[in-house]
Amino acid sequence: MTLAEAEQWIADANTAWINETGASWAVDHKGRLVGRMTLKFFLGDSCAGVGYWTRHQHRGKGVAPQALVAATRWAFDHGFHRVQLEHSTQNPASCRVAAKAQFAGEGIRRSAALHADGWHDMHLHGQVNNAPAGTS
Repeated sequence: MTLAEAEQWIADANTAWINETGASWAVDHKGRLVGRMTLKFFLGDSCAGVGYWTRHQHRGKGVAPQALVAATRWAFDHGFHRVQLEHSTQNPASCRVAAKAQFAGEGIRRSAALHADGWHDMHLHGQVNNAPAGTS
């Protein structure tokens, strides 16, 4: 990511927060940026979609699952009923993140996302807030 792209990402995250369409967090370890976690709100559905990344040198150390658990807890504490994520079936690391964060695999959406190298099948995962409405 270039500096200009990073600045735009920060501006977009701020706009999403102000417009109540999303929330993004820097993931920090000992004062260093190691990743990011974003929730995109689907307010009419009480659902949030997840996006995240982890810097290469911090992958495989539990950073992303811990951040996903924290973001999911935040969503449920703020009245969301469901949090979901999807990843390319060609990205087994994201599948491991979802599993470690207790997201259930829900199926494959065939040829659902266009990536730089062509169309990818996407694996959907979800977690539902089972607390009675108004008690989370």
